[in-house]
Amino acid sequence: MSATDAVALDLATAARITAALEPPLKATSFRRFESASTDVFEIAGQDRAVILKVYADAPAWKLGKEVFVAARYAALAPAPEWLRIDETRTLLSRRYALISRLPGASLRERFGRDGSEALFREMGALLKRLHEVVMPTFGYLLDGDVAKAFASNSDWMAASFETKYRDFRAWGGDADLGRRVEAFVDDRFAALEECEQPVLCHNDFHPGNVLADRDGEGLWRLSGLVDFENAVAGDPLFDLVKALDYTAHECAAGRDPLAAGYGALDRPGAEDALLLYRIFHKLELLNWFVMARADPLGPPHAALLADLDALTAQP
Repeated sequence: MSATDAVALDLATAARITAALEPPLKATSFRRFESASTDVFEIAGQDRAVILKVYADAPAWKLGKEVFVAARYAALAPAPEWLRIDETRTLLSRRYALISRLPGASLRERFGRDGSEALFREMGALLKRLHEVVMPTFGYLLDGDVAKAFASNSDWMAASFETKYRDFRAWGGDADLGRRVEAFVDDRFAALEECEQPVLCHNDFHPGNVLADRDGEGLWRLSGLVDFENAVAGDPLFDLVKALDYTAHECAAGRDPLAAGYGALDRPGAEDALLLYRIFHKLELLNWFVMARADPLGPPHAALLADLDALTAQP
Protein backbone atom coordinates (compact mmCIF):
# COMPACT_ATOMS: atom_id res chain seq x y z
CA MET A 1 0.00 0.00 0.00
CA SER A 2 1.40 3.40 -0.92
CA ALA A 3 1.28 6.43 1.35
CA THR A 4 -1.43 7.93 -0.82
CA ASP A 5 -3.83 4.96 -0.68
CA ALA A 6 -6.86 5.58 1.52
CA VAL A 7 -7.16 3.34 4.55
CA ALA A 8 -10.19 1.06 4.52
CA LEU A 9 -11.83 0.86 7.94
CA ASP A 10 -14.79 -1.26 9.01
CA LEU A 11 -16.73 -1.27 12.27
CA ALA A 12 -15.23 -4.53 13.49
CA THR A 13 -11.69 -3.17 13.06
CA ALA A 14 -12.66 0.13 14.66
CA ALA A 15 -14.02 -1.78 17.65
CA ARG A 16 -10.80 -3.77 18.06
CA ILE A 17 -8.75 -0.59 17.86
CA THR A 18 -10.73 1.28 20.53
CA ALA A 19 -11.02 -1.77 22.82
CA ALA A 20 -7.37 -1.13 23.74
CA LEU A 21 -8.24 2.22 25.35
CA GLU A 22 -8.47 2.61 29.10
CA PRO A 23 -11.34 2.56 29.77
CA PRO A 24 -12.24 0.62 26.61
CA LEU A 25 -14.54 2.23 24.09
CA LYS A 26 -17.11 -0.08 22.51
CA ALA A 27 -17.41 1.32 19.00
CA THR A 28 -20.94 1.63 17.61
CA SER A 29 -20.20 3.80 14.57
CA PHE A 30 -17.43 5.56 12.69
CA ARG A 31 -17.06 8.15 9.96
CA ARG A 32 -14.23 9.48 7.82
CA PHE A 33 -13.44 13.20 7.79
CA GLU A 34 -13.50 13.73 4.04
CA SER A 35 -11.96 17.22 4.20
CA ALA A 36 -8.83 16.00 5.97
CA SER A 37 -5.63 15.70 3.94
CA THR A 38 -4.78 12.40 5.69
CA ASP A 39 -6.82 9.41 6.90
CA VAL A 40 -8.74 10.70 9.91
CA PHE A 41 -11.84 9.07 11.41
CA GLU A 42 -14.21 9.67 14.29
CA ILE A 43 -15.05 6.48 16.18
CA ALA A 44 -18.04 6.79 18.49
CA GLY A 45 -19.38 4.68 21.32
CA GLN A 46 -22.37 5.12 23.59
CA ASP A 47 -20.65 7.50 26.00
CA ARG A 48 -17.88 9.20 24.04
CA ALA A 49 -16.00 9.48 20.78
CA VAL A 50 -12.32 9.50 19.84
CA ILE A 51 -10.33 10.40 16.74
CA LEU A 52 -8.34 7.82 14.82
CA LYS A 53 -5.50 9.39 12.82
CA VAL A 54 -3.49 7.20 10.50
CA TYR A 55 0.11 8.11 9.66
CA ALA A 56 2.13 7.16 6.62
CA ASP A 57 5.41 5.32 7.16
CA ALA A 58 7.35 8.26 5.79
CA PRO A 59 8.24 10.70 7.07
CA ALA A 60 8.45 8.73 10.31
CA TRP A 61 8.74 11.80 12.56
CA LYS A 62 5.28 13.27 11.89
CA LEU A 63 3.52 11.36 14.64
CA GLY A 64 6.03 12.35 17.31
CA LYS A 65 5.99 15.93 16.08
CA GLU A 66 2.24 16.24 16.59
CA VAL A 67 2.51 14.87 20.13
CA PHE A 68 5.31 17.33 20.90
CA VAL A 69 3.52 20.41 19.52
CA ALA A 70 0.12 19.56 21.03
CA ALA A 71 1.68 19.19 24.48
CA ARG A 72 3.23 22.65 24.26
CA TYR A 73 -0.01 24.25 23.15
CA ALA A 74 -2.14 22.47 25.76
CA ALA A 75 -1.60 25.15 28.44
CA LEU A 76 -2.70 27.91 26.05
CA ALA A 77 -5.55 26.37 24.06
CA PRO A 78 -7.79 23.31 24.07
CA ALA A 79 -5.66 20.77 22.21
CA PRO A 80 -6.28 17.06 21.76
CA GLU A 81 -4.49 14.44 23.81
CA TRP A 82 -2.79 11.47 22.16
CA LEU A 83 -4.41 8.59 24.07
CA ARG A 84 -2.77 5.61 22.42
CA ILE A 85 -0.14 5.11 19.72
CA ASP A 86 0.14 1.84 17.81
CA GLU A 87 3.03 1.22 15.43
CA THR A 88 2.68 -2.57 15.23
CA ARG A 89 0.63 -2.57 11.99
CA THR A 90 -1.39 -5.54 13.24
CA LEU A 91 -4.88 -4.02 13.04
CA LEU A 92 -4.13 -1.52 10.28
CA SER A 93 -1.43 -1.52 7.63
CA ARG A 94 -0.03 1.77 8.95
CA ARG A 95 0.84 3.41 12.25
CA TYR A 96 -2.01 5.19 13.98
CA ALA A 97 -2.94 7.17 17.06
CA LEU A 98 -6.15 7.45 19.02
CA ILE A 99 -6.71 11.07 19.98
CA SER A 100 -9.22 12.72 22.28
CA ARG A 101 -12.26 14.19 20.49
CA LEU A 102 -12.58 17.92 21.18
CA PRO A 103 -16.08 19.40 21.26
CA GLY A 104 -17.52 21.28 18.31
CA ALA A 105 -16.82 21.39 14.59
CA SER A 106 -14.50 23.39 12.38
CA LEU A 107 -15.00 27.13 12.12
CA ARG A 108 -15.94 26.57 8.47
CA GLU A 109 -19.37 25.53 9.72
CA ARG A 110 -19.93 29.08 11.05
CA PHE A 111 -19.11 31.10 7.92
CA GLY A 112 -21.73 33.81 7.42
CA ARG A 113 -23.68 32.89 10.55
CA ASP A 114 -24.46 34.85 13.67
CA GLY A 115 -21.41 35.32 15.86
CA SER A 116 -18.89 34.46 13.13
CA GLU A 117 -17.11 37.83 13.36
CA ALA A 118 -16.54 37.33 17.09
CA LEU A 119 -15.15 33.85 16.40
CA PHE A 120 -12.64 35.23 13.91
CA ARG A 121 -11.57 37.83 16.47
CA GLU A 122 -11.15 35.07 19.02
CA MET A 123 -9.15 33.13 16.44
CA GLY A 124 -6.72 36.06 16.10
CA ALA A 125 -6.40 36.39 19.87
CA LEU A 126 -5.73 32.65 20.15
CA LEU A 127 -2.94 32.85 17.58
CA LYS A 128 -1.36 35.74 19.48
CA ARG A 129 -1.49 33.63 22.65
CA LEU A 130 0.07 30.63 20.93
CA HIS A 131 3.03 32.79 19.99
CA GLU A 132 3.98 32.96 23.65
CA VAL A 133 5.71 29.57 23.27
CA VAL A 134 9.36 30.53 22.77
CA MET A 135 11.72 28.19 20.91
CA PRO A 136 15.52 27.97 21.21
CA THR A 137 16.40 28.11 17.49
CA PHE A 138 14.82 28.83 14.12
CA GLY A 139 13.90 26.04 11.72
CA TYR A 140 11.44 23.40 10.58
CA LEU A 141 10.35 21.15 13.43
CA LEU A 142 10.63 17.40 13.37
CA ASP A 143 9.69 15.37 16.46
CA GLY A 144 10.76 17.76 19.18
CA ASP A 145 13.73 19.40 17.47
CA VAL A 146 14.43 21.30 14.27
CA ALA A 147 15.63 19.54 11.14
CA LYS A 148 18.48 22.04 10.88
CA ALA A 149 19.01 24.76 13.45
CA PHE A 150 19.48 28.36 12.32
CA ALA A 151 20.82 31.01 14.67
CA SER A 152 18.79 33.82 13.09
CA ASN A 153 15.55 34.31 11.22
CA SER A 154 17.39 35.87 8.30
CA ASP A 155 19.61 32.79 7.95
CA TRP A 156 16.65 30.45 8.03
CA MET A 157 14.52 32.47 5.63
CA ALA A 158 17.41 32.98 3.21
CA ALA A 159 17.85 29.22 3.01
CA SER A 160 14.09 28.64 2.83
CA PHE A 161 13.55 31.16 0.03
CA GLU A 162 16.44 29.68 -1.91
CA THR A 163 14.76 26.25 -1.70
CA LYS A 164 11.51 27.71 -3.07
CA TYR A 165 13.35 29.49 -5.90
CA ARG A 166 15.15 26.26 -6.79
CA ASP A 167 11.90 24.29 -6.87
CA PHE A 168 10.22 27.01 -8.95
CA ARG A 169 13.00 26.86 -11.52
CA ALA A 170 13.06 23.03 -11.48
CA TRP A 171 9.46 22.69 -12.64
CA GLY A 172 9.82 25.36 -15.30
CA GLY A 173 8.37 28.44 -13.62
CA ASP A 174 8.53 31.65 -15.63
CA ALA A 175 12.14 32.85 -15.51
CA ASP A 176 11.32 36.57 -15.66
CA LEU A 177 8.83 36.26 -12.79
CA GLY A 178 11.33 34.21 -10.81
CA ARG A 179 14.03 36.87 -11.18
CA ARG A 180 11.59 39.61 -10.24
CA VAL A 181 10.48 37.72 -7.10
CA GLU A 182 14.09 37.21 -6.02
CA ALA A 183 14.99 40.87 -6.55
CA PHE A 184 11.85 42.03 -4.74
CA VAL A 185 12.61 39.85 -1.73
CA ASP A 186 16.28 40.90 -1.65
CA ASP A 187 15.33 44.59 -1.61
CA ARG A 188 13.18 44.15 1.52
CA PHE A 189 14.97 41.30 3.24
CA ALA A 190 16.22 43.46 6.10
CA ALA A 191 12.68 43.44 7.52
CA LEU A 192 13.10 39.74 8.36
CA GLU A 193 16.14 40.48 10.50
CA GLU A 194 13.92 42.28 13.02
CA CYS A 195 12.68 38.98 14.46
CA GLU A 196 15.26 38.01 17.06
CA GLN A 197 13.37 35.32 19.02
CA PRO A 198 11.69 32.29 17.41
CA VAL A 199 8.31 31.11 18.65
CA LEU A 200 6.30 27.96 18.02
CA CYS A 201 4.32 28.61 14.83
CA HIS A 202 1.37 26.37 13.98
CA ASN A 203 1.93 27.09 10.27
CA ASP A 204 -1.50 25.82 9.24
CA PHE A 205 -3.76 28.03 11.35
CA HIS A 206 -6.91 28.29 9.24
CA PRO A 207 -10.66 27.83 9.87
CA GLY A 208 -10.50 24.12 9.09
CA ASN A 209 -8.09 23.52 11.98
CA VAL A 210 -9.91 25.65 14.57
CA LEU A 211 -13.04 24.27 16.26
CA ALA A 212 -16.07 26.12 17.61
CA ASP A 213 -18.93 25.06 19.86
CA ARG A 214 -21.67 26.59 22.01
CA ASP A 215 -20.70 27.40 25.59
CA GLY A 216 -22.90 26.99 28.66
CA GLU A 217 -24.72 30.24 27.86
CA GLY A 218 -25.42 29.25 24.27
CA LEU A 219 -22.76 31.52 22.77
CA TRP A 220 -20.41 30.29 20.08
CA ARG A 221 -16.79 30.12 21.27
CA LEU A 222 -13.63 28.48 20.01
CA SER A 223 -13.35 24.98 21.45
CA GLY A 224 -10.10 23.58 20.14
CA LEU A 225 -7.11 23.52 17.82
CA VAL A 226 -5.96 20.55 15.73
CA ASP A 227 -3.41 19.44 13.10
CA PHE A 228 0.18 20.24 14.09
CA GLU A 229 2.12 18.52 11.30
CA ASN A 230 3.42 21.75 9.70
CA ALA A 231 4.69 23.50 12.83
CA VAL A 232 7.93 25.47 12.68
CA ALA A 233 10.06 27.53 15.03
CA GLY A 234 10.04 30.97 13.49
CA ASP A 235 8.81 34.53 13.24
CA PRO A 236 5.25 35.00 14.57
CA LEU A 237 4.53 37.16 11.50
CA PHE A 238 5.35 34.13 9.33
CA ASP A 239 2.46 32.36 11.06
CA LEU A 240 0.13 35.35 11.12
CA VAL A 241 0.26 36.17 7.43
CA LYS A 242 -0.44 32.58 6.43
CA ALA A 243 -3.44 32.52 8.78
CA LEU A 244 -4.71 35.79 7.29
CA ASP A 245 -4.30 34.69 3.67
CA TYR A 246 -5.76 31.21 4.14
CA THR A 247 -8.71 32.62 6.08
CA ALA A 248 -9.34 35.30 3.45
CA HIS A 249 -9.25 32.63 0.73
CA GLU A 250 -12.00 30.65 2.47
CA CYS A 251 -14.02 33.50 3.98
CA ALA A 252 -13.06 37.04 3.00
CA ALA A 253 -15.15 38.50 5.83
CA GLY A 254 -12.97 36.73 8.40
CA ARG A 255 -9.64 38.35 7.58
CA ASP A 256 -10.08 41.75 9.23
CA PRO A 257 -11.61 40.43 12.47
CA LEU A 258 -8.78 37.89 12.73
CA ALA A 259 -6.20 40.67 12.29
CA ALA A 260 -8.01 42.83 14.87
CA GLY A 261 -8.06 39.96 17.34
CA TYR A 262 -4.33 39.43 16.92
CA GLY A 263 -3.68 43.10 17.68
CA ALA A 264 -1.23 45.76 16.61
CA LEU A 265 2.18 44.82 15.23
CA ASP A 266 4.94 46.66 17.06
CA ARG A 267 7.82 46.13 14.61
CA PRO A 268 9.01 48.96 12.34
CA GLY A 269 9.33 46.70 9.30
CA ALA A 270 6.23 44.61 9.98
CA GLU A 271 4.46 45.46 6.72
CA ASP A 272 7.48 44.54 4.60
CA ALA A 273 7.91 41.32 6.58
CA LEU A 274 4.26 40.39 6.06
CA LEU A 275 4.60 41.05 2.34
CA LEU A 276 7.67 38.84 2.02
CA TYR A 277 6.01 36.06 3.99
CA ARG A 278 2.95 36.29 1.73
CA ILE A 279 5.24 35.78 -1.26
CA PHE A 280 6.96 32.85 0.46
CA HIS A 281 3.73 31.03 1.29
CA LYS A 282 2.31 31.54 -2.20
CA LEU A 283 5.52 30.30 -3.78
CA GLU A 284 5.52 27.30 -1.46
CA LEU A 285 1.89 26.45 -2.30
CA LEU A 286 2.52 26.86 -6.02
CA ASN A 287 5.47 24.47 -5.89
CA TRP A 288 3.41 22.04 -3.82
CA PHE A 289 0.69 21.93 -6.47
CA VAL A 290 3.28 20.98 -9.06
CA MET A 291 4.81 18.32 -6.80
CA ALA A 292 1.28 16.93 -6.31
CA ARG A 293 1.19 16.50 -10.11
CA ALA A 294 -1.76 18.81 -10.59
CA ASP A 295 -1.98 20.65 -13.90
CA PRO A 296 0.60 23.47 -13.67
CA LEU A 297 -1.52 25.58 -15.99
CA GLY A 298 -4.76 24.95 -14.10
CA PRO A 299 -6.79 27.52 -12.13
CA PRO A 300 -4.98 27.22 -8.73
CA HIS A 301 -1.61 27.69 -10.38
CA ALA A 302 -2.80 30.55 -12.55
CA ALA A 303 -4.21 32.35 -9.50
CA LEU A 304 -0.99 31.91 -7.51
CA LEU A 305 1.14 33.08 -10.43
CA ALA A 306 -1.11 36.12 -10.79
CA ASP A 307 -0.75 36.83 -7.06
CA LEU A 308 3.04 36.64 -7.26
CA ASP A 309 3.03 38.90 -10.29
CA ALA A 310 0.82 41.47 -8.55
CA LEU A 311 2.69 41.39 -5.25
CA THR A 312 6.09 41.92 -6.85
CA ALA A 313 4.81 44.69 -9.13
CA GLN A 314 4.56 47.00 -6.13
CA PRO A 315 7.01 49.94 -6.14
